[in-house]
Amino acid sequence: MKTWRTILSSFEDIRFWRSSKEEPIWGKKNNKWACFDTSGEMIADFQFDDVHLFNEGLAGIKQDDKWGYINESGEISIPVQFDDVQAFSEGLAFVRKGEKWGCINKTGQLLIPYQFDDYGDFNNPTRYEFQQGLARVIVDGQEYLIDKSQTMWVSESDYDKVIYDKIRIKMP
Repeated sequence: MKTWRTILSSFEDIRFWRSSKEEPIWGKKNNKWACFDTSGEMIADFQFDDVHLFNEGLAGIKQDDKWGYINESGEISIPVQFDDVQAFSEGLAFVRKGEKWGCINKTGQLLIPYQFDDYGDFNNPTRYEFQQGLARVIVDGQEYLIDKSQTMWVSESDYDKVIYDKIRIKMP
């Protein structure tokens, strides 16, 4: 009988969300990653060079220097084709081709073209996502806020200070 102690001790490395008992777990052997469901059954074999944790049902996977996404059933849902990827947030994910970043939806459709030099929450460098429908991007050295449809651009250089909170964006 498999136990988590037996399964986990056989890996070189593991990755999982500490707060979630429902999300799949990544295990690494011989420099390749595989994915396991919460019962310990393998749902994707040891084939990935690097992986990200699951968010909104998808996780970034790397094969042969390109990234794509896998779902929680172990199926590749967005084929490897990107130079870098980030976690999904509010249905979108930042992806990079060449030197520019854009955004895709969960079917892999490019919704915001590759035009950003960088992206993210610059107050918290570990967060790269949409929050309350907005994301921060950099174009030609200028920081902007965009919405998911890219119809609203706010240049942070137009204001002395921009304060973010969960209710509003205040621009004094």
